[in-house]
Amino acid sequence: MRAGSTYQTPPRTWLHRPRCHCRPEVLVRVAFQSLDNSRALSEPVRGRFVVPPDPLFFIHSGDTIYADGPIAASVVAENGLVWNNLVTAEVSKVAETLEEFRGRHRYNLLDENVRRFNAEVPQIWQ
Repeated sequence: MRAGSTYQTPPRTWLHRPRCHCRPEVLVRVAFQSLDNSRALSEPVRGRFVVPPDPLFFIHSGDTIYADGPIAASVVAENGLVWNNLVTAEVSKVAETLEEFRGRHRYNLLDENVRRFNAEVPQIWQ
Protein backbone atom coordinates (compact mmCIF):
# COMPACT_ATOMS: atom_id res chain seq x y z
CA MET A 1 0.00 0.00 0.00
CA ARG A 2 1.30 3.47 -0.87
CA ALA A 3 1.53 6.16 1.79
CA GLY A 4 -1.43 8.52 1.67
CA SER A 5 -3.72 5.96 0.10
CA THR A 6 -7.21 5.05 1.27
CA TYR A 7 -8.81 1.63 0.95
CA GLN A 8 -12.07 0.00 1.98
CA THR A 9 -12.37 -3.02 4.24
CA PRO A 10 -15.77 -4.71 4.47
CA PRO A 11 -18.28 -3.54 5.30
CA ARG A 12 -18.25 0.32 5.68
CA THR A 13 -14.85 0.91 7.23
CA TRP A 14 -12.25 3.13 5.59
CA LEU A 15 -8.65 3.31 6.71
CA HIS A 16 -6.27 6.13 5.78
CA ARG A 17 -2.52 6.18 6.18
CA PRO A 18 -1.02 9.68 6.19
CA ARG A 19 1.97 10.57 4.01
CA CYS A 20 4.13 11.55 6.99
CA HIS A 21 5.98 9.02 9.11
CA CYS A 22 4.16 10.21 12.21
CA ARG A 23 1.67 8.16 14.17
CA PRO A 24 -0.92 6.84 11.69
CA GLU A 25 -4.45 8.15 11.89
CA VAL A 26 -7.33 5.77 11.25
CA LEU A 27 -10.56 7.20 9.84
CA VAL A 28 -13.67 5.13 10.51
CA ARG A 29 -17.22 5.26 9.18
CA VAL A 30 -19.66 2.65 10.40
CA ALA A 31 -23.41 2.13 10.11
CA PHE A 32 -25.45 -0.15 12.35
CA GLN A 33 -28.10 -2.54 11.01
CA SER A 34 -31.04 -4.08 12.86
CA LEU A 35 -30.86 -7.82 13.45
CA ASP A 36 -34.64 -8.04 13.01
CA ASN A 37 -35.06 -5.82 9.93
CA SER A 38 -32.30 -5.75 7.33
CA ARG A 39 -33.79 -2.54 5.86
CA ALA A 40 -33.35 -0.65 9.16
CA LEU A 41 -29.95 1.02 8.91
CA SER A 42 -28.59 3.85 11.04
CA GLU A 43 -27.00 7.00 9.75
CA PRO A 44 -23.22 6.52 9.40
CA VAL A 45 -21.16 7.39 12.44
CA ARG A 46 -17.76 8.89 11.63
CA GLY A 47 -14.69 8.99 13.80
CA ARG A 48 -10.94 8.80 13.86
CA PHE A 49 -8.17 7.79 16.17
CA VAL A 50 -4.40 7.82 16.21
CA VAL A 51 -2.60 4.50 16.43
CA PRO A 52 0.35 4.52 18.83
CA PRO A 53 3.61 3.29 17.26
CA ASP A 54 3.99 0.58 19.91
CA PRO A 55 0.73 -0.58 21.49
CA LEU A 56 0.85 -1.08 25.25
CA PHE A 57 -1.79 -3.83 25.14
CA PHE A 58 -4.55 -5.28 22.97
CA ILE A 59 -8.08 -6.09 24.16
CA HIS A 60 -9.74 -8.70 21.96
CA SER A 61 -13.56 -8.71 22.09
CA GLY A 62 -14.94 -11.07 19.52
CA ASP A 63 -14.43 -14.31 17.67
CA THR A 64 -10.90 -15.69 17.57
CA ILE A 65 -11.71 -18.04 14.68
CA TYR A 66 -14.48 -18.63 12.16
CA ALA A 67 -15.20 -22.34 11.89
CA ASP A 68 -18.60 -22.34 10.17
CA GLY A 69 -17.32 -22.11 6.61
CA PRO A 70 -14.42 -23.55 4.60
CA ILE A 71 -11.52 -21.38 3.43
CA ALA A 72 -11.31 -21.63 -0.36
CA ALA A 73 -7.95 -22.12 -2.08
CA SER A 74 -8.63 -19.05 -4.22
CA VAL A 75 -11.22 -16.27 -4.30
CA VAL A 76 -11.99 -13.79 -7.07
CA ALA A 77 -12.15 -10.27 -5.60
CA GLU A 78 -14.61 -7.60 -6.74
CA ASN A 79 -11.91 -6.04 -8.92
CA GLY A 80 -11.39 -9.37 -10.73
CA LEU A 81 -8.03 -10.18 -9.15
CA VAL A 82 -7.56 -13.65 -7.70
CA TRP A 83 -6.61 -13.98 -4.02
CA ASN A 84 -4.86 -17.27 -3.23
CA ASN A 85 -5.12 -18.71 0.28
CA LEU A 86 -2.93 -21.22 2.04
CA VAL A 87 -5.33 -24.06 2.89
CA THR A 88 -4.83 -26.80 5.45
CA ALA A 89 -7.00 -29.89 5.93
CA GLU A 90 -8.63 -28.37 9.03
CA VAL A 91 -9.79 -25.20 7.24
CA SER A 92 -10.87 -26.83 3.98
CA LYS A 93 -14.26 -27.74 5.46
CA VAL A 94 -16.63 -26.68 8.24
CA ALA A 95 -15.04 -27.58 11.57
CA GLU A 96 -16.86 -30.43 13.31
CA THR A 97 -14.29 -32.21 15.44
CA LEU A 98 -12.11 -30.93 18.26
CA GLU A 99 -9.04 -31.42 16.06
CA GLU A 100 -10.61 -29.31 13.27
CA PHE A 101 -11.41 -26.50 15.73
CA ARG A 102 -7.84 -26.66 17.03
CA GLY A 103 -6.67 -26.57 13.41
CA ARG A 104 -8.58 -23.33 12.90
CA HIS A 105 -6.63 -21.79 15.79
CA ARG A 106 -3.31 -23.15 14.45
CA TYR A 107 -4.13 -21.74 11.00
CA ASN A 108 -3.91 -18.15 12.29
CA LEU A 109 -0.46 -18.88 13.68
CA LEU A 110 0.85 -19.69 10.20
CA ASP A 111 0.98 -15.91 9.63
CA GLU A 112 4.32 -14.40 10.72
CA ASN A 113 2.62 -11.06 11.47
CA VAL A 114 0.17 -12.72 13.88
CA ARG A 115 2.99 -14.60 15.63
CA ARG A 116 5.07 -11.42 15.99
CA PHE A 117 2.09 -9.43 17.29
CA ASN A 118 1.28 -12.18 19.81
CA ALA A 119 4.91 -12.22 20.99
CA GLU A 120 5.29 -8.43 21.33
CA VAL A 121 1.94 -7.15 22.61
CA PRO A 122 0.26 -8.12 25.90
CA GLN A 123 -3.32 -9.23 25.24
CA ILE A 124 -6.60 -9.63 27.09
CA TRP A 125 -9.05 -12.03 25.42
CA GLN A 126 -12.67 -11.78 26.51
